[in-house]
Amino acid sequence: MTTRIANAASFPNECHRSAAQTVQAIELDYLTFSYASDSLLSELAVQRRADRPVGFVTQLIEALENLCPLIYVQPQLKVLAAAGGFDGRGCVEQAAELLCDRGCPTLPVAQVRGADVLNQLEEFLLAGCTLDEQATGEPFRDLKVPPVYAHAWLGADAVVSALAQDARLVVTDSLQPSSLTVAAGIHEFGWSNDAWDQLATAAAAGNCFFSDSKTCLGLELTQDSQGRFATHPGSPIVELETGGELRIVKPVPSDGQLTSTNVLQDIQRPLTSPDVKIDATRATAKRVPHDDNVVQISGIVGHRPVEDLAITIGLRDGYQATGVISIDCSDPLSVALELAELMDRRLKQEDGPSVELTCEPLLNSFRDHNHHIFQIHGWSLQPSAVDRLCREIVSMRHTFAAGLPLLRSVIPHTQPKIRPWLTSVPKELVEVAVDCRQADQWL
Repeated sequence: MTTRIANAASFPNECHRSAAQTVQAIELDYLTFSYASDSLLSELAVQRRADRPVGFVTQLIEALENLCPLIYVQPQLKVLAAAGGFDGRGCVEQAAELLCDRGCPTLPVAQVRGADVLNQLEEFLLAGCTLDEQATGEPFRDLKVPPVYAHAWLGADAVVSALAQDARLVVTDSLQPSSLTVAAGIHEFGWSNDAWDQLATAAAAGNCFFSDSKTCLGLELTQDSQGRFATHPGSPIVELETGGELRIVKPVPSDGQLTSTNVLQDIQRPLTSPDVKIDATRATAKRVPHDDNVVQISGIVGHRPVEDLAITIGLRDGYQATGVISIDCSDPLSVALELAELMDRRLKQEDGPSVELTCEPLLNSFRDHNHHIFQIHGWSLQPSAVDRLCREIVSMRHTFAAGLPLLRSVIPHTQPKIRPWLTSVPKELVEVAVDCRQADQWL
């Protein structure tokens, strides 16, 4: 028995059109949206303080618009989305409204809640938890600023419970990326909670969905003769079997290149799971004979996980701004770095607080070969310094000689910066609940 799982997105700025293309090209059992990162929580926390706050990942609703017809005609397909953020109920209600409008009013939709533990921090302290920062040992009780948010990174159990209630769409607040894949394996094959090797194999595959910008489950972005990256890398398919066997399949369509070396590197990355301790040090990856589009994984071992859940607490930490630019020329990286260096020099020439500046390419945001997209980010303890950076980014189209195609894609604004504080609490202190209803019953 085999179950097929694909991931639609790990970051909000990814293009969701590929999700519908993947579902059309191959019959899937599960499609996951593993939005799960400290930076995403910080971004949503800032949005909550805006004039028109949105506390969840709205890109999920955009993706569902294209997926609704496919969900309707593919009864085996289940969508698992860690996209609820701070407003899982609002996310579920918008999704349910869309499903009803598109002819799916009876589709079972589940909300998993319990990740928001901001109001429980005092209870954790009374229960004996220190909540000290796990990397630095900094005492929580010495903090001078109140937390903005506190989220627990839940495991697979609640998603398994939702699937047991026949949910076709499951929305969770915060969930470790690996847990969506683990939940699919438990639900499909009936694995016990101590089937460590099988759970570890599923968790390792799920962790790789949350990969870096150049690879995703071994799918390397190919480059043309001018160094431009592939337009449609796609997301590889995970094929799990009852005994825990794992295959990685190249999606169709895709401009990426599936290599066993990259698959193994992704599998062996040191990511964690609340469901199982993963040991992939002796894992092997090899191509299936006579098929360059499939890689077989073996040798992943699992052990009992720690009894704590990871917690991220958000703390105010100065101010920041991010600008996104699109450059079209023969050497866009050099132009982007030159631009960032010039802005840095200008900012240092002015009196006032300093700004930490970075410029990075956003490979996942490429739409075609004609636009190379970069992110310019600045941080300072003082809002006035970030205001100066915003003015520099806005005026950058006038910096270079006429004729250079330089497009300002996003106008930056000064916003609070939120620093993640990483800690943990025993699992039994976090109460998780599942609510499953038909789409029309959520409205």
